Formats: sequence, C-alpha cells, structure tokens
Amino acid sequence: QAEINAVEANGGTLLIPAFALERTQELLHMIMHMKKEGKVKLETPVLLDSPMAERATMIYLRHTDVFNEHIKKDIDDEGTPFGFPGLEIIEKRGESQGIYHRQEAKVIIAGSGMMVGGRIVGHAAHYLPDPMIRLLIVGYQGEDTLGRQLLEGEKTVIIDSAPVPVRASVNSTQALSSHADQGQLIEWLKHIKNVKKLFLTHGEDGPRAALAKKVTEELGLRDITMPALHDEVDL
Repeated sequence: QAEINAVEANGGTLLIPAFALERTQELLHMIMHMKKEGKVKLETPVLLDSPMAERATMIYLRHTDVFNEHIKKDIDDEGTPFGFPGLEIIEKRGESQGIYHRQEAKVIIAGSGMMVGGRIVGHAAHYLPDPMIRLLIVGYQGEDTLGRQLLEGEKTVIIDSAPVPVRASVNSTQALSSHADQGQLIEWLKHIKNVKKLFLTHGEDGPRAALAKKVTEELGLRDITMPALHDEVDL
C-alpha cells in the first residue's frame, strides 16, 4: 500500500517484478482489496504487462471450485478475485513500450520475478535512471540476477550490454514469500519416518548449511549432502 501511495503522491511509477504463477495473482487480489477499502485510489492505473501471467490468471478463474472460502466470497461479491477499477491488461509488445508515454501515477506488474527476462527488463532499462520511480521486489532474488543486484544496492547495472544508472527507489517485502521457513521445513521433515540420508538441493550455501546444522541438532540426522551444480549421486 505504502509504495502505491508514494507514486500516487509524486506522480511517478511503481515497478513490481512478479512471477507469472501465483505471485501476480496474489498481488492483483491484494490491490483489489486496497482499492475496495479506499487505501489506494480507484483511478490509479495498474498495468499487468505479462502475457504469461494474464493466461495463468485465466486458468485460475476456470477452477474457482478449488478456491478457499475467502476467495469464493470475493467472487460472489465482486465477480472476480483479481479485477478492479484501473486494471489494464497489456498484451502486445508495442503497447508495453507505449506505457512510457503515460505521465500519470501508475503501477506496472511484469515478469520475470527475478528480472532475468520478460518485459520487466525493458521497463527497468527505461525507468531505473529516474528518481521518481519506485521498484518493489516481492520475491526471492537468486544470485547473479538483476533483481539481486538491485536489492543489494548496485548504483549501476548492465541491461542488454549497456550500463544503466539506478536512481529509482528500490524496496522489498518478504510478506509474499511462498517458501517454508527453517522451522516449517524441520517440522515437515519430523513426520517422515526412517530418513537415512538427506539432500539439500535448493537455496544458497549459507542458508543450506544453517539448515543442515539445525536438522542435525533437532532430529539427529547426520548424513546430509548439499550437492553443487552438475553433481551426480548414485542411489
């Protein structure tokens, strides 16, 4: 909410890189409620500039029977859990580039989530040099990705082989993380019987090592392997 309010106040643009599946739908649903509750302006445009996310959202809407009761109530009340005044679907690449001519306060949601491809990369190249712009990171950013560089405060990044100065405000939130935390993973593992060997294949080395230590301390499991890229294991 605060990030949208900030661009509403200064007439700038809020960029949100988002994964097409689940993360984009979460964002649309949250913004729907923000608008409904008057926390952001009804007229503020929210531009969904991700053909993949738009198609994924349509798949969600074809399976409303599996939604929880909260979402089903939104469908009963609003007709959709993802739609609201000001939402615009950007389909063609030419329309995507046409966004640059729009001077009003706006929100752009585009893939990819780690800014390694997709339309968000073009938006980053265009908008990051502008101090009126805000970038909100809403998901995990892997090592050596553009999103990670921005999250770590790089003042110049390389996009399409060209240096791009970063004058935009860069912020992040972990409120939308889909990953289980350390305690949840250990609780899950606790219920699996007769575990003799554990492979930790996901995540960076530091957090993996911390999780391995915690598993040994709490569950007594000592045969833990953390494979590197291209490692092969015979089972």
